[in-house]
Amino acid sequence: MGLFVGARRWLGRYGGAVAVGLFCSSGTALLFAWRDYMPTFTDASLIAAGSGALLWAVLAVEATARRRTWVGLLAFAALEVAVFVRYTNIVVLGCAIVAVLAAWRSTAARLRGAAVAWWLGSVAVAAAGIVVFDTTVYGASLTSGYRPGEITFSLSAVMPNLRYLPLHLIVAMPMLFLGLAAIVWIIRRRAQPGRTDDTRRDVGVAAALTASWWSVWVLYATYTWTANPAASTLQVVRFYVPAVGAISLLGAWLIVNVHRSFRPPSW
Repeated sequence: MGLFVGARRWLGRYGGAVAVGLFCSSGTALLFAWRDYMPTFTDASLIAAGSGALLWAVLAVEATARRRTWVGLLAFAALEVAVFVRYTNIVVLGCAIVAVLAAWRSTAARLRGAAVAWWLGSVAVAAAGIVVFDTTVYGASLTSGYRPGEITFSLSAVMPNLRYLPLHLIVAMPMLFLGLAAIVWIIRRRAQPGRTDDTRRDVGVAAALTASWWSVWVLYATYTWTANPAASTLQVVRFYVPAVGAISLLGAWLIVNVHRSFRPPSW
């Protein structure tokens, strides 16, 4: 629902259906959605819902301030729960915070400071809750249920991961090509003279979504466990699934704009 309303508000009538269709149609969705013993699709769905709802809250300038505040608060709650599910999702939450602050400074979004304060306040409360949970359950504020040294990140893993992972990602999430094509098209439109308000809006939204997508993938490019030529697609791709929501939104932008560009004139 969050993904649908956000894409529909951004892209128009068919944007929501296209974004949800892309999100649900990838091999990763079909594979991981029924695995209730793994967090892979849980945090991906929470991030997609939160990203879509936050997109609506920022773009819906015609809505009342109270409604935008509550929808944004629900969006941040979804992102915060995603961090609780998998702590590395904090990079996505960080991107959302930066995007909201940038939108607040922009006059086009017409965001009230009170709404931004509520949203960021919820982040502070969630962070305090996670610290209390970790201290109570695991014995320290910055520890988790994994054994020390079991989860490691290193720059030495980047090149092996770049060698092995692209094929796995293409097989599992072929719509990533739609997302990449959307980024290129939006950048080209930005470089053209006579930019409109819609173009500026698309650039801002695409920048936020791209940051959310690549923050996850760049982080896990340094993950030592996946730098293994013998690992299967199932084993390595699950760490990259949280970016599916952002990829679906960008892919939906491409499909909707291609449809608009080649739509025949009405009778």
